[in-house]
Amino acid sequence: MDPAVARPRIIVVVPGVGRKTPGWTDRLNLLANWGPAEALLRLDFNEGASGLAPYCNFTYRSDAWIASLAGHIQHVATSYPGSNIDVVGHSSGSVIAATLLSGGSVFGKQYDPIAPALLGSSSCRHLVTMGNPLCRTKLSRIAGIHLDRSRPSILTGRWVNMHNRLDRLPYLRIAVGDRPLDMEGCEDVELSPTIRHTGYWRSKQVAECIRSLA
Repeated sequence: MDPAVARPRIIVVVPGVGRKTPGWTDRLNLLANWGPAEALLRLDFNEGASGLAPYCNFTYRSDAWIASLAGHIQHVATSYPGSNIDVVGHSSGSVIAATLLSGGSVFGKQYDPIAPALLGSSSCRHLVTMGNPLCRTKLSRIAGIHLDRSRPSILTGRWVNMHNRLDRLPYLRIAVGDRPLDMEGCEDVELSPTIRHTGYWRSKQVAECIRSLA
């Protein structure tokens, strides 16, 4: 690619296990709020699921979830050659994103990091995580999550983790994403404690942080 030509920025969104309805990122206007970017693609792994299904299937379908994200990133690299790909994960989606980019294990299953060759002329630039349960080492041990403790080497940019000290899972009230990550090369940003666990999507602080990475 001609270095004088700006590389297109593509945002890939990886939500957590909660059920998502079709078009939810459009209704929240995330592309405009988080841009400038040429496109925003979402990984709706649990689209259309009902009841407790999304919370149960995470324990045995993490391999399918990680494969789906790998496919999304490869699709972006093919459809937007020479692009800068920014990955934004929320809650357990943060775990999936970090596992794919750095390699590691989830629920005892080992995963290799995504191969740079699959990106072609594109690059994985920034990783943004929020409401990240990796901050709770006990939760990580229970879920069998073991990741490299440093910024994924495939990233050409930054790893920014957003959290707030009163973050609790809805209904269960389990503390999650409420403290910094003990990860080398990860930049922690503490947000207002008024933001609920699912409120990151609507947060102006989150939008400002993601826009600053463009």
